[in-house]
Amino acid sequence: MFIRKIAQIPAQYTDEDPFDIDAVHQMVGDLKSDWYMESPERQTQAIGNAFRASLTSPQQDLKWNSIVYQDLADIPHQVTDPDIYENHIRQKKSQWDNFGQTALDTLGTIAPAEQTPYLPHMIQKYQPGIWGNIRNAGYVHNHLDELRQIALEDVARGADGNYFRQQVLNLQIPGVGPKIASFAWLLLNPDQSKLSTLDVHMMRALKQDKDSPANLGDYRNLEEELSRYKDALGPKYKDVPLGMFQWGVWDKQRTPGFHQDHSGLRPLDPTPWHQMDWAPNKRTRFPQKKVAPEGQQSLLGKIHLSWLPF
Repeated sequence: MFIRKIAQIPAQYTDEDPFDIDAVHQMVGDLKSDWYMESPERQTQAIGNAFRASLTSPQQDLKWNSIVYQDLADIPHQVTDPDIYENHIRQKKSQWDNFGQTALDTLGTIAPAEQTPYLPHMIQKYQPGIWGNIRNAGYVHNHLDELRQIALEDVARGADGNYFRQQVLNLQIPGVGPKIASFAWLLLNPDQSKLSTLDVHMMRALKQDKDSPANLGDYRNLEEELSRYKDALGPKYKDVPLGMFQWGVWDKQRTPGFHQDHSGLRPLDPTPWHQMDWAPNKRTRFPQKKVAPEGQQSLLGKIHLSWLPF
């Protein structure tokens, strides 16, 4: 019998805490791995896993991001051939597709042992994401020694992620741009990262028509805008790192009323995806309140903070 972990918890928005940052702190605690305190081998594993998780995130919801990321765990980190990554996931996809769109609740006594981890979930079409991104996971592993040293240096500098991202971009790894590097650092240091993962959801929150920033300069400008908004929300948010704040905005944009547990993407010892309860309709959603009182809203408007769609 599996221990079921709730993958989405209700969010409680209040005037003082419009993005429910208190609950975000809890979710961050579930994601932390303290990888930098581990052996060099485990450090390397954590960094490789963070990039695997971030590279398999495009075009995926969190459940499928976790599934594809965890399905890559069978590949040793010294493997650099992108064909091996693609073929491995294609094999996983073939297995899933053979199961069909059927419920597996009754397969406990008749299913092969390798199928039992999927119980008691409904099988859906396997979502591999962008095949190129899966192949890019192999290219990342050509640089793991360098990436480990870069990551440790950033931790020594305060772990805000800026040094890490710039040095990663300097490596020019195929498929790894500012968003992927920022997401990898968020997974590695969720309570200290001052980087924003500007995916399509955050771009819509920022009222941007494009799906991603045009270049690194545009990326940094949008991060600064988000940071200014965070600081203007008052003392409760002033000292919240940008990565953690973005998580609250991210959830409110993607799954309003709920926070999503990212521990299935943890760089070390992730929560097995099949032990997580992904159905939010089983829980009661807290009612959403106004973000701020009337007077405060008008004050924020004077400093151009009305762009968030909440």
